Amino acid sequence: MELAGKTAVVTGASRGIGEAIARALAAQPTLILADEPTGSLDEQAGDKVADLLLAEARKQGTAVLLATHDMELAARADRIVRLKEGKISEA
Repeated sequence: MELAGKTAVVTGASRGIGEAIARALAAQPTLILADEPTGSLDEQAGDKVADLLLAEARKQGTAVLLATHDMELAARADRIVRLKEGKISEA
C-alpha cells in the first residue's frame, strides 16, 4: 500500500509477506512502515523476512520504521524507541 507517494506500509497480516516487502521496495520509498512484519511467521521464516527487509532497505537507502514485540528483531535496528505504559523512551 502506498501512502503520500513515498511511504510503503507492510503488515504481518499481509498475505505473502516476502512479496509485500518486494512490492514495497520496488516503489523505492523513502520510508517503509512495517507493523509486526514477522509476527505471524515461525522463527526461521521470520528471520528470512527480516533479512530481506533490512538488507534491501539499506541497499536502497530506505528508512524502516518497525513496530514489533520481537526484541531480537528490534536489536537489529539502528535506533530503538519503546512505548511502555503510555511513555516513550529511548532504549
